[in-house]
Amino acid sequence: EEERRIQEAEEKARQEAEAQRLREEKEAAEAKAQRKEEKRAYIASLEQQLLVLRSPAEELVHDIDKVAPAVIAQAVTEWEDAKKAERLEAETRAAIAIQQL
Repeated sequence: EEERRIQEAEEKARQEAEAQRLREEKEAAEAKAQRKEEKRAYIASLEQQLLVLRSPAEELVHDIDKVAPAVIAQAVTEWEDAKKAERLEAETRAAIAIQQL
């Protein structure tokens, strides 16, 4: 009788340990699934943010492409004009110096 009770108690303890192990595995699997879902939602959020930012960025690049040649041309013209003005000023000073001789 005592032997049977011991065996039953051991069997019950094994079953409880197995049940506990299965509960822990289930909890771990649920936590893993939850983390996976959170990561998926985060990635979806980042993708949405990227779409929101892409349009203005593309428009900005397009605007820069349209304006850049004109800005560069204006800068070159201003530089050339400044060089001409420097040369004219130098020629004028040289002419005045020659007249003073």
